[in-house]
Amino acid sequence: MKFLLSIAIILTMFASTQRSAISTEFRCLLTCDKEVYKVGELPKLTLKIYNDTKEDVYFIGSLDGSDVKWRFPYCYYTIDGPEVKKIKLQRCGNMNTLRVEDFRLVKPGQAFAPYESIDMYGFFKDYITTNKETFKTPGIYKIQFHYSSNSSDINKFMGSKSFNRDYTDSLKIDSLFKAVPRVDLVSNEIIFRVEN
Repeated sequence: MKFLLSIAIILTMFASTQRSAISTEFRCLLTCDKEVYKVGELPKLTLKIYNDTKEDVYFIGSLDGSDVKWRFPYCYYTIDGPEVKKIKLQRCGNMNTLRVEDFRLVKPGQAFAPYESIDMYGFFKDYITTNKETFKTPGIYKIQFHYSSNSSDINKFMGSKSFNRDYTDSLKIDSLFKAVPRVDLVSNEIIFRVEN
């Protein structure tokens, strides 16, 4: 029995060395530009994930398929509102391969935007919140953002195998991936109204 207890303690100590963040290390802030929108108008959502640790980390932005949880990181919104319906996605099912450019360095005290487009390597937008059909019914809408990088299996981030991976970057991608915190984050909830 003591032997089994010793093994359990060793395994627990080994597991705790994995890069896993608690909620106080990172925070997710969601804002919008107005409190009232007209039917047909899209809310301008701004999302930031803050690094409140004392270490440099890397985050991966929203990839093709992140918004529908086909691959990590999951980057999606939950919306509560009048007649919010599932919008049928028109997608082929293929997803681009994870690249070095998909990683962003976030220093202590800095923020990361999962949907930023700072160069030709911009991230994929969320289909639901950028579709006017989502907000076509007048009423009150409540929105939260969810981000998860909580998998240590790099294959769950990779994308479709049908896309050619540039193996010259494999070592660099593996190194960057080790500096990605394994987190499940939920933003604050924002509330706005849609009127005719």
